[in-house]
Amino acid sequence: MKKSVFFTVALSAVLFGSLLMQPTYANTSANGLSTAHAAAHLEKMHIQLEKPSSNPKIDEKAAISKAKQKFSKWAEDATETTVEYQLMTNPDYQMFSPEALSKNPKLKAAGHMEKLPVYIVSFKGMSYAGHIPQGFTGDIPIHHEYNVVVDAETGEPLIGFSYR
Repeated sequence: MKKSVFFTVALSAVLFGSLLMQPTYANTSANGLSTAHAAAHLEKMHIQLEKPSSNPKIDEKAAISKAKQKFSKWAEDATETTVEYQLMTNPDYQMFSPEALSKNPKLKAAGHMEKLPVYIVSFKGMSYAGHIPQGFTGDIPIHHEYNVVVDAETGEPLIGFSYR
C-alpha cells in the first residue's frame, strides 16, 4: 500500500513538473507552428508566421535587449517579457529604418518581410489606453501587451504592434 501511494505521488510530481517545463503556446497549427499569438488578430494585420528551419544569427537575449532599447517605456512598465523565434511575412509594412534596410539585403530587396527570421518580443502586463480617432464613440481600447519584431539576422527592431 505504501509503495503504491509513494509511486502515485512520485508519478504525479513528475507529470506536473514536466507540464511546467513545457512552453505555453496558445496555438499550434497543422504545420507545426507554435505561437502564443492570436492567429485571427495577426491575420487581420496581414501577418503570417511560419516555423523556422534554421537557427537565428542573434540570440534571444540580444533581441530582448534591442527591443527594450527601442521601446523602453513599454519594457519598464511590463511585468513579463516573452520571446518567440518565427519566420514572418507581412507584405503591407514597408517603412523600415535605413539601418534595418542597410543591414539586411534580403529585406531591402523585397521591401517587406517575406519569410524573414524574426524574434517577436512581447512586453506584457501593462495598461495603456489605445489611440482613437476624433469623434469615436465606442469604448477606448486598453492595451496590455506590446510586441516588438526584431530581425533575427541583424538585431534591428523592425516594427511594433499591439492587439490585446
